[in-house]
Amino acid sequence: MVGFDLLEGMIEFATARAPSGEPEYGRSEFFVADMTEFAGRVGARSVTMAFNLINTIRHLPSDKAMCDHFAEVSRVLAPGGVYIVGLSLTAYGNEPPTEDVWVGRRGSLGVTQIVQYMPPRTEGNLHTRSERVISHLVIERPGGTEHRDSAFALRTYSLAQWKALLTRAGMRIVATVDEEGDVAEATDGGYALFVLEPDEER
Repeated sequence: MVGFDLLEGMIEFATARAPSGEPEYGRSEFFVADMTEFAGRVGARSVTMAFNLINTIRHLPSDKAMCDHFAEVSRVLAPGGVYIVGLSLTAYGNEPPTEDVWVGRRGSLGVTQIVQYMPPRTEGNLHTRSERVISHLVIERPGGTEHRDSAFALRTYSLAQWKALLTRAGMRIVATVDEEGDVAEATDGGYALFVLEPDEER
């Protein structure tokens, strides 16, 4: 198992939780890297299955960055290997702002996150292809309550834009499934898992 993230703290967390001393799990390695430059830390054509967590790929800000990312993925995928990407597709002009609330507790620590999503209104202008995400985090400890606010942008894709990008990047869709692993049809405004592989015919 190999994983990477931009933040050292996430690498430390993953390393601490990874199985160790159990041969059936094999080797685990985690390191700091960007999605557009990581293949040098992974064995060439050594990965049988790669997974990109829910909408993480949408942090890449441009088609060029996406193509660079897929080139890195293609370098590390073994023959017959697949890349699974979780992606929310955008229905331009038809999506209202939405909000999620996540609540978790472990012992005396409680965390509540309120996340607001502000979708773009149009697909015609490349500069509007950005969903603004606003997060308010409330952390409750015995010593007091802490509030943390952050905001970031996620690049948006309709199904047509996503398919065009994959073609440009030399990737093809093997299957589209839902969160239970059942075959599902991808639609604008919906979430799906795309099972991808390099298009060897290109």
